[in-house]
Amino acid sequence: MQWLDLRQNNLTQLPPEIGQLTQLKELDLRQNNLTQLPPEIVQLTQLQWLDLRQNNLTQLPPEIGQLTQLKELDLRQNNLTQLPPEIGQLSQLQWLHLQDNPKLLIPPEICQEAGNPQVILSFWQKQGAENRRPLNEAKLILVGEGGVGKTSLVQRLCYNHYNPHENKTEGIAITPWQLPVEREGEPINIRLNIWDFGGQEIMHATHQFFLTQRSLYLLVLDVRQGEAPSRVEYWLALIRSFAADAPILIILNKSDQHHLDLNRRGLLQKYPSIVGFVATSARTGAGIADLKTAIQQQLAQLDHVDTPFPASWYAVKSALETLQKERDYLLYHEYQQLCLRHEVDHDTSQRTLIRFLHDLGVLLNFQDDDRVRDTNILNPEWVTRGVYTLINAPALAQQGGVLPRQQLGQLLNPAAYPPERHHFILQMMEKFELAYPFEGGSRYLVPDLLPVEEPPFPWDDGDALAFEYHYAILPHSILHRFMVRQHPRICQQDGRPLAWRTGVVLAYDQLQALIKADIEDRKMGIWVRGNGRKREFLSMLRFTFDSIHESITGTKPTEQVPIPGHPGVVVPYQHLLVLEQNNIREQILPGLTAPINVRQLLDGIEDPASRHPAGLTRQELLRLLQQAYNADELKELCFALGVVHDDLEGNRHSDRLQSLIGHMERRGRLPDLYNHLADDRPHLFDHAERGHALRHRPQVYR
Repeated sequence: MQWLDLRQNNLTQLPPEIGQLTQLKELDLRQNNLTQLPPEIVQLTQLQWLDLRQNNLTQLPPEIGQLTQLKELDLRQNNLTQLPPEIGQLSQLQWLHLQDNPKLLIPPEICQEAGNPQVILSFWQKQGAENRRPLNEAKLILVGEGGVGKTSLVQRLCYNHYNPHENKTEGIAITPWQLPVEREGEPINIRLNIWDFGGQEIMHATHQFFLTQRSLYLLVLDVRQGEAPSRVEYWLALIRSFAADAPILIILNKSDQHHLDLNRRGLLQKYPSIVGFVATSARTGAGIADLKTAIQQQLAQLDHVDTPFPASWYAVKSALETLQKERDYLLYHEYQQLCLRHEVDHDTSQRTLIRFLHDLGVLLNFQDDDRVRDTNILNPEWVTRGVYTLINAPALAQQGGVLPRQQLGQLLNPAAYPPERHHFILQMMEKFELAYPFEGGSRYLVPDLLPVEEPPFPWDDGDALAFEYHYAILPHSILHRFMVRQHPRICQQDGRPLAWRTGVVLAYDQLQALIKADIEDRKMGIWVRGNGRKREFLSMLRFTFDSIHESITGTKPTEQVPIPGHPGVVVPYQHLLVLEQNNIREQILPGLTAPINVRQLLDGIEDPASRHPAGLTRQELLRLLQQAYNADELKELCFALGVVHDDLEGNRHSDRLQSLIGHMERRGRLPDLYNHLADDRPHLFDHAERGHALRHRPQVYR
């Protein structure tokens, strides 16, 4: 026997005889009631995959270290309190899942490194070898529209102070606040880093790089504005996209002047991360005591606030905080030298620690991006102030959003932003998708500063291929991020890009595409015209939007297919797929009086071979590839598929993955890509369902 599935059997123990299955390679024991494993498990010397998630294990036997062929060990959702030192002997281990073991005291940022077990084990060994102290630190983040009173609330909470003439926050303001909290019956002092974000729409695009899961969110509303102007759901969806499970308190500010009725039950059903509603007045101080109590209650429940930190890691953190008083940034090699001085000497540990500190808000580091990874930002206000200085510059607005590089010296304060740092600020704007370079790199375009008015240009829909996205919330930033990613294809007219605040025209071969956002109706339209492969061009554009939507999950739209010859009539793309999968060839759709050929309509917008390879949507396939392959591994994947890696488009890893999917789609080879992924990275699939069926293709016995 090589594969044994014993999940969901209410097992409380395994018999010693399990050790006689010496040829076993895969053992599925998830969703039982196991509290321990028998020592005889050591005899399973051929075991490669062991799934123990959702049991009641409190410890592992030391013999686990003798399973030297083990490649994947899944221990999620148990009650582990420690790991045996022998687990470090699993030299073949490629995946170690330890999430949701709250008593194990490993931060979630470390547990997320499941695909790099050495990171997790290195942290655990450090914990055992050094003195430890609890971190007792968290982030409190205030978001909301501009002028709702976020800064006044911070002043009232921290200093019991109110300024009726408080200036609007430009970028980010960070305030430390010590708060006593009773956690599991023990009083502790929590250091809160309060992040107050400017609420102006032009600033929202940078939020995603500062908001993290290890946080408590305050969504501040001005009750005088009403629910719609406060854009409650916009902000809730935005928070959910950055930190899906982080708790949210909704603050009804200025409640001394008005009363706001919210559909609280509806919001709670749609956004379960909401943990309460608090009415306040920063002006009078009303409700501030209730808000402080609510914050303390949430901190008492916030996961891993008091995670023990290895002494060496804490020393690096303290040294960086000291440097913050003197410097705005330091280079990565300087950070490495600092780590070595405090005996954090392993490269993996250094990278893990800096990502941990990034999530905590101690500093900013973007190690996933070659353009900016070499600079660590000690003062987040330094980079946001530089970026916001540019995107708020009247001169750039008058220039239609065109930024010549040589103009940076005139716009930025030379004392804070010396010339050698100008390139970094521009690279950050590129990363934030706030700007893109023209050919040659001497000029940049800032989409947020494009003209509002649509320029005159010849356009005839004629036989244009059309597609639409319908949103619950449509921020301007979605189209602007799309422009940044597609900037090499933007048409020029009279020497200027054919783009405006809510639209853009692109060119590809002999084709043109018009993309327009209707902010009020919350729609994005795509029209592709010309002689050539219109379906291919549309597919490329949809891939770009898919990637953007994937990064802002709270704004994920529904895809709609316009019916040719019937203006204003659209049908959900997913509905058409369901009809096709159920062999329904024709149907009378809403708004029509005659039946439409379903397959013909779908074939009009995309190649039939590209639809749902093995049941996956394109977004799901992209997500799996992102999980499975880093930049170096992508080269190996291309070689295996017979694709020239250097022919893939895009500067970013996700863009190159999209390009690979598009390449395979155009050649009808998406099933090849899917099958290679299933064979090469089987751990990404559920072993008992699709993944196991793929790995044991002839037949699966249960």
